[in-house]
Amino acid sequence: MTPLLPELLALLRPLRLGWLKHRRIGIARGIDLIRDEDIAAATRKRKGRLAFVPQLYECNIFVPDFLEEVYDFPDGNFALFRRRRRIGIGLKMTVAGGEVRLSWIKLTDLMCFARRWEPKVMRALASLDIPPERYADFPALQR
Repeated sequence: MTPLLPELLALLRPLRLGWLKHRRIGIARGIDLIRDEDIAAATRKRKGRLAFVPQLYECNIFVPDFLEEVYDFPDGNFALFRRRRRIGIGLKMTVAGGEVRLSWIKLTDLMCFARRWEPKVMRALASLDIPPERYADFPALQR
């Protein structure tokens, strides 16, 4: 599985605000619940379990009035939309020296990557499978 990461990173494309504006692509933060802060903002603990609350999720989504506001986003992911259709995942990263870098992954490229790698990942995970007769050796697997 070592080649997975370079191939995934090869999907990253540079992102420029002028390109977004020219193509009439909009952005929104909070759509994908990846960061701990986003998950905490869209869920509540009920009866000892974490429950998703649609109203909180909707309140957590932010669509900026101007594309330049992406520089005010916290480092992490955001969604790219064109004509109400999701086309990609944007990433904002602040590197040493305070420079902000924007990049994105096209969703169709990501889906092709997933289809290519799914059988390889499943084979690798199956090779690490613990047989039921050895469950006793692993307390976390016991109920």
